[in-house]
Amino acid sequence: MQTMAEKDMYAFWMKTAPKRVMMLGAILFLIGLLRNLGYDWNIVLMAVGALLFLKGLVLKLKK
Repeated sequence: MQTMAEKDMYAFWMKTAPKRVMMLGAILFLIGLLRNLGYDWNIVLMAVGALLFLKGLVLKLKK
């Protein structure tokens, strides 16, 4: 038997899971694209860091 908190957490994860998977896919695509174009790992990690930073700013401004 599930408690109400467990049901709420499951609903939360099912609602946010597609967004998390899309963000992970975008990060992996960016890493693969930049490595394929011949950029070194330090440039790739800076680009991924900038993408995550921008996502954090957007989420903070939405609240």
